[in-house]
Amino acid sequence: MRDVSDRSGLQRPDRSKRETRGVWLFIFVLGLSMRWAYALSFPALVQLEDVDARGYQALALNTLTGHGFSLNTDPPYVPDAIRTPAYPLFIAFIYLVGGRDPLHVALVQGLLDSGTALVLIGLTARLTGRPRLGFIAGGLYALNPIAWRFCNELLTEIPLAFILTLMLWAFGRYLENRKTGWLAFGGALTGLALLIKPNVILLPFILGVATILSSLHRGLTPSLTLPHREVQRWGRAGWGPSRLWVAALPIGVALILVFPWMARNRIVFGRWFLSQAFESNLARVSAVATLAHAQGERVAPWTPRWEAIYSGLILQAQARYGPAFISTPQTAMEADQALLQLAAVSADVIRQHPRDFLLAHVEGFIRSWVPQEHRFWYGVLTGQSWESLGSEEGVLGQALARFHNEGLSAAIAFVWQARVASLPPLALGLWLGWIIIYLISAVLSLRGLWQFRDRPAFEFISLATIFYVTFLPGPIAYIRFQVPILPLLMVFIASGLAGFSSSALTS
Repeated sequence: MRDVSDRSGLQRPDRSKRETRGVWLFIFVLGLSMRWAYALSFPALVQLEDVDARGYQALALNTLTGHGFSLNTDPPYVPDAIRTPAYPLFIAFIYLVGGRDPLHVALVQGLLDSGTALVLIGLTARLTGRPRLGFIAGGLYALNPIAWRFCNELLTEIPLAFILTLMLWAFGRYLENRKTGWLAFGGALTGLALLIKPNVILLPFILGVATILSSLHRGLTPSLTLPHREVQRWGRAGWGPSRLWVAALPIGVALILVFPWMARNRIVFGRWFLSQAFESNLARVSAVATLAHAQGERVAPWTPRWEAIYSGLILQAQARYGPAFISTPQTAMEADQALLQLAAVSADVIRQHPRDFLLAHVEGFIRSWVPQEHRFWYGVLTGQSWESLGSEEGVLGQALARFHNEGLSAAIAFVWQARVASLPPLALGLWLGWIIIYLISAVLSLRGLWQFRDRPAFEFISLATIFYVTFLPGPIAYIRFQVPILPLLMVFIASGLAGFSSSALTS
């Protein structure tokens, strides 16, 4: 075999490139095999267990059968505007090509999510100047069991994760060369994100603000690994008063992309809007959680008690609007009017209890970051629910309360009794394992965040996206809503391995 090393022992570029391509391919194949193996291990139609998944399925099937963009499974097929069209059309296309089996969607999402790992490699490597950290970030994401899980569900989170990661990559390329084409591409990606999930409506504005920050901070380099003298030279150059116009570019591109859908809603419903999700969430989530908190109740989403509180809001709307409130609408206009009326009642509830609204939202957000995946994986591995163990819920929160009131020994004794002494070995191992993973990830993320302290534009767009996407669900937040930002967290986790010194990133 021909020697590809020179006499100094250094590898020649051709071998280095082949090895690099091999690592990229290995991570892609690793991620894809894990996701496909997971999906193929479950029985048929498991992808439709979530109520939202069944909604996306109905929209896709109705689109294919000529019933329009409707959630109804039987006539009348009233047009829907709570969900935006990109993900149902994605499902419909897969069904059209490969047959109407939800497993086909799971397999395609596994392919897409493995592509997210590749984008993540490039993003992290360019930001840090260290390809090895890029491979670590991509490898960690390929091995992330949370991503495997949601590839196997008909939900928007996996495509959204791909779009958000690609958006950050495009923004990083813009920071390197200041070519507005990259910024326009990022804006188009935010518009596509809105057409996948309307709740991320502030994403184009986050990108616009990050663009302004990138122009104001003179120490930010167009190439993130340039020597200091090049940083100073670029900083003196600046880019003048056009910064606001450039910042508006991604917002304008996003608006162009969503305009046809908004025009459809204007024609069908008689008013301009992106989605009815905001009015729906106000009634189905925010007002219900607010009333439950005001009454001193801790009510889990979608339980009978939750639905009973929601039914009370409907009764209030009927009492306020009388015959004008149509509880079983037959047309798009009637459905929109009923939703607006219900939203008005819900907004009044929130105005009457603003403190409870805020606390219910914040408490739900905080709970979503407490490790909970051990429950799901215990069920997968044993076929038994976590609840069947009879273990207490909220052990970490109760332990903190005991620590505050009774001291460390009381908190340790409580955890020992509630978890260590009462759980079987597998359940205990899963619980401790997820806690350890969360703690290590938190430490590394903070270290990685420190590495980018002199890059405010990147820090802002990353942290604002992470906070916005995960905070928005509030009372109904859980691990699902963290899936789109998992690749962003991997950037910080991998960068945290470089240590506290900012020079470590460019060494």
